[in-house]
Amino acid sequence: MCLNTDGSVRQDEGLTAVGGLVRDQNGRWIMGFNKYLGNCIGTEVGLWDMLDGLKLILDRRFQRILIETDSLEAINAIHEGAFRISSSTLLRRIHQCNSPILGLVGTVVSGPQIQ
Repeated sequence: MCLNTDGSVRQDEGLTAVGGLVRDQNGRWIMGFNKYLGNCIGTEVGLWDMLDGLKLILDRRFQRILIETDSLEAINAIHEGAFRISSSTLLRRIHQCNSPILGLVGTVVSGPQIQ
């Protein structure tokens, strides 16, 4: 299974949304999600879409998940263990969701970064 996530920020209007989809090993769509966040900064956008995607995966009991995102900052924060010292509730919640499948999750950066 592959989780693709992406966020969108319109800084001039303060509008932010996230979304993603889950595909099977043949690239077929399994399910998707989206969410309006309101006013949010770039790093948080990347974390929100990962959190929502991970919760969806855990609810469906999927395993062996590849996560693809364009948020390099979010990936770095998660991989560098920033959740241990961070006051970010988002990072802590991602780590909690990620724990059951921690050894089975990979990340790939593609496309432009959210800034």
